[in-house]
Amino acid sequence: MKIIRIFLIVLTGAVALHAQEPTFSLEQAYQLARTNYPTAQQLPLLDETNRLQISNLNKNYLPTLELNAQATYQTQVTALPIELPGLDIPTISKDQYKATLDLRQNLWDGGITNRQKAIQNASTQVEKQRTEVELYNLQSRVNQFYFNVLLADEQLQLNEILQSNLKARIKKAEAAVANGTSTKANLNSLQAELLNTEAQAIEIRAGRRTAVQSLSLLLKTDLAENTIFTKTNESFTRNQNNITRPELTFYQYQNQLLAAQSDLISTRNLPRVSAFATGGYGRPGLNFLDNDFTTYAILGASIRWNFSELYNGKSNNDRQLLTIQQQQVELQKQTFLLNTNTQLSQLQNDIARLQELLQKDRQQIALRESIRQTAEAQLDNGIITSADYLIELNAENQARLNLTVHELQLQLAQVNLRVTIGQ
Repeated sequence: MKIIRIFLIVLTGAVALHAQEPTFSLEQAYQLARTNYPTAQQLPLLDETNRLQISNLNKNYLPTLELNAQATYQTQVTALPIELPGLDIPTISKDQYKATLDLRQNLWDGGITNRQKAIQNASTQVEKQRTEVELYNLQSRVNQFYFNVLLADEQLQLNEILQSNLKARIKKAEAAVANGTSTKANLNSLQAELLNTEAQAIEIRAGRRTAVQSLSLLLKTDLAENTIFTKTNESFTRNQNNITRPELTFYQYQNQLLAAQSDLISTRNLPRVSAFATGGYGRPGLNFLDNDFTTYAILGASIRWNFSELYNGKSNNDRQLLTIQQQQVELQKQTFLLNTNTQLSQLQNDIARLQELLQKDRQQIALRESIRQTAEAQLDNGIITSADYLIELNAENQARLNLTVHELQLQLAQVNLRVTIGQ
């Protein structure tokens, strides 16, 4: 009972210590990358820019008020070339003055303002989706750093097992040397191999530290060295070819922007209607025969219709340019799909290859473990040297390492497959 209590206390302490270590998942890494990467800060700026631009365009519907003033001197003025008895015909002064307050209200602009707002909204969607594409592609960089940490963790576990095995063999070798049943050379070989294994652990820890620091910089988040990186749980089927990447939405928004620009071209052939009012003060006023300063007012409506677009061919050229741009967007889309499908095919083949390798790795480990156990017995009985034993021990360790590497490569390929598809 005392032994059981001690065991439970040790087990409880180990569990509590493990619970204190922070855990970190790949999905958390994705979310932090999207939130903290500097490019993500462009999204609210793009929304605010769009709001201000639309607000400015809406002001096209407000009346314009303009103050104008001028003073002129002219060498000649209008005069009647006749003289009538008893009738005083005033002479207009050569220095003339005019101040006006002009009010103009747009009644219909041919729909140009609405088209401009549509273009602005479409342009903002394009830029936001461009940002989304950049943020999405961060996942590939996150995957690389994240799985480097997982690989280092697995390598450290195998290294600890190898060290434990070597330390156990060293104790036996020390006892055998003390009893005169083994040589000092066998003990030295085991101790040298232990030092080599400890040096490998130092290299692995340094590599893990570098991967964690690189990931911390990318995510702009402090990750403790003792953070536990959880493994992913991905599934794979050969029918995963339905690509839903944000690049496809980006190409769609580009086409919508080009369509909005095409609609704007049509508005250039339409008339503009407006109303105006002018209040003025000057000499002369509306009555050019009155040489006194006076006030006056003018009310009216105007229509402007530019027919040059109907014959100069500019509209047709602009539409042809937009058609070419639409073709370029389609070619970019097809190129993207071709490259993505090629990458998917490679990933699918890699996954199938790794799944087959894992079966061979497990079979190899079983054989190598059996060979190593036989070598241990032979070493204990003095049939082989420690150098012969280390060959079998390292072969087993390499087989386990191959299994670990292939398992993580399989997980990475599955994660990259999901990212490549866009799921």
